[in-house]
Amino acid sequence: MPLYNRYEQTADLEKEAYVVFDEESGTLWSSLGDCGEFNVFKGKAAVGNSFISLAWNKGKDCEWLGFGNSFSNWNAVDMSEERNSLALSFFVRSTQETVNAIPIVACLEDFGGGGSYLFLDSKKYLLGLQIDTIWRRMIVPLWDFPVREEEVDIQAIKQMKFQLEGSGAFQLDEIKLVPFSREEYAESRRWVASTKRKGEPEQEIYKEGFLDEYAWGQHAPGSQVLAERTGPSGERFIHWDIIEPGTGWAKWGINWNGWYQVNLSGLGPDARLKFKVKAEDSVAFRIELYDFQGHVLPLGSFSKGPGDQGWTEVEISLSELGATNHGLVLDQIKELQFQGLAKGKVLLDDIRITKR
Repeated sequence: MPLYNRYEQTADLEKEAYVVFDEESGTLWSSLGDCGEFNVFKGKAAVGNSFISLAWNKGKDCEWLGFGNSFSNWNAVDMSEERNSLALSFFVRSTQETVNAIPIVACLEDFGGGGSYLFLDSKKYLLGLQIDTIWRRMIVPLWDFPVREEEVDIQAIKQMKFQLEGSGAFQLDEIKLVPFSREEYAESRRWVASTKRKGEPEQEIYKEGFLDEYAWGQHAPGSQVLAERTGPSGERFIHWDIIEPGTGWAKWGINWNGWYQVNLSGLGPDARLKFKVKAEDSVAFRIELYDFQGHVLPLGSFSKGPGDQGWTEVEISLSELGATNHGLVLDQIKELQFQGLAKGKVLLDDIRITKR
């Protein structure tokens, strides 16, 4: 049972650095049993001459695996306000192969045994694209740690604890809590995004003769008819007959990379989606861009009234591709989707992304 509702900080404690591990192991503890190894070695570290080396495999007979240490000489620390301006920082590298994730959950543990747990998602926190044999820094904002009153006393934090899941073999160094702002976090993610391979500025979306291979939606009888047709000069185009838009099946999507991820990152503000459209009567449809994470970016709606039956080129600016409010993962684009809004027959051709 807690004896106090709030722990007061001493002046000396406030001046101390929040260090979990640097050159000295101090009161660093580990609990891996027969399911892994935990050592502190002298050698070529990220900073200084000491680092943590750990390897584990959490099989069915293994109980809790992990390690931890106080960053305040085992004094209670009130993190209710400080967590908004601090981050867990450490260096990591793999000892075996390049991996995309580190299966570790960090925990701000209080003196009652409760804790705030957070998975160390390398896609959100790693200053790099992959974890390899080179030291990479990971910065995890403490404000991302969930604080639930029934689970953790954020005003009496005892230590930083690390829970190991699955299996892995890594080296860690310089584990600290450092000053960090939301602006710095945003800038760090922009820097990581800038290191990714950029998408090609010219991308052909509809390739003649490949509609059945690259698109879905051809089998929706009663709602639409979607197929390729051949013109009088041998040119091929998409014929889309929107029969019942209200059924939810009058839509189709197309991927232009064999249903692998399409990369649209780094295209710049001049990028445009262009296509040619020809309507036999009035027609209306919506266009949206989807990634493999389920995020959607609306690109707008198109309508064309009766009487104008010639080919028209439509141009849609893609300057909104970098908009973070939609959460679109630009190097994991899944498809361009067309959704019918009104009955009508429409022909589509020359669908592409271009800067020209």
